[in-house]
Amino acid sequence: MNRIKNKTEYLSHINDKDQIIAMRKIIDKIDSVLIKRDVECTEFLDPYQRRLAISILNRFDEISYDEDGGYKDTERKAIIIYPSYLDKSYIEDFVCAVKLNIKGNFENISHRDCLGALLSLGLKREKVGDIFILDSLIYVFLHKDVSCYVQYNMNKIKHTTVVPELITREDVHIKQSNDFEISVINITSLRLDNVISSSFNLSRSESAKYIKGGYTKVNHQPIEQASHNIAEGDLLSVRKKGRVSVEAILGHTKKGRLRLKIKKYL
Repeated sequence: MNRIKNKTEYLSHINDKDQIIAMRKIIDKIDSVLIKRDVECTEFLDPYQRRLAISILNRFDEISYDEDGGYKDTERKAIIIYPSYLDKSYIEDFVCAVKLNIKGNFENISHRDCLGALLSLGLKREKVGDIFILDSLIYVFLHKDVSCYVQYNMNKIKHTTVVPELITREDVHIKQSNDFEISVINITSLRLDNVISSSFNLSRSESAKYIKGGYTKVNHQPIEQASHNIAEGDLLSVRKKGRVSVEAILGHTKKGRLRLKIKKYL
């Protein structure tokens, strides 16, 4: 296997300048696999970053790759990169599951609270995968190189005492979350600013400010064009406002407005 000679050419199709550094890291890991014939693992990536990474990975026949978030249907996943001749069943897990056992009363803990407690330990965001908060415990998926550190150093989230426990994936049991509301909204068009305005009860001018300010993502990709058209299945997120998925386009009302079924995450 030969090393990558011109790494820049593999970034020429990436228009999002904010992702260039992250994609350079992907190329460096590919290069390491090509040279050393070993196994490399990326940090946790969101779906948008993984789409960009895969557009690079698919250009190399000498390697194979798999996505792993530690559990089915996780949003953030790491990508394991290895020589194409290697059987992936021999590759160790790079993602670990940690159960945070609650001691005492379980106060109202949010995803942000748990993530904040992890980052306060000095962890980088990219080392933390999905977080699942259940009735009396919390599951966190971590890169293996920080899992033991969390196990021995994390003891509180807000005022709640927690005891971390490294567990196997088979011991993770997550029920479907009901932390969302389903509703139907009527809009004049599928423009991003229209959907955001109706979904989050904002004026058109307010939604335009969020979009142009870079606070809005569609399917995890930053979008700054208010005229961007939304499609069925899209996931919209607005910083400090929340997330909404477009479940279905239901057709037109008698007055010609579009009816959208949306899922708003609480």
